Amino acid sequence: MEQLTREREPQGVVTRTEDAKDGEQLFGLAIALEDTNWLQNDDKRRIRRFVNAATLRIEQSRLPSCSWYQWRCLRTRRALQAAIDDAGTPP
Repeated sequence: MEQLTREREPQGVVTRTEDAKDGEQLFGLAIALEDTNWLQNDDKRRIRRFVNAATLRIEQSRLPSCSWYQWRCLRTRRALQAAIDDAGTPP
């Protein structure tokens, strides 16, 4: 989790617009900034997936445990499991 939440800096020779000496370095900086933005968005997607999976595991662990002869409990557990599965599917 710490790896996904760290701050990212643009990689390259020039990391600030003020340090660019010509258009080529400025263009390289623009590409590096775009790459950094994409990586940050990818990190956010991965964190969201991790949190959603962890939340589903917690919800499933809190479902009631039922014996095979407890029909009402089993029916309730199946309904809760279906609600969790429906909420866990991505849009």
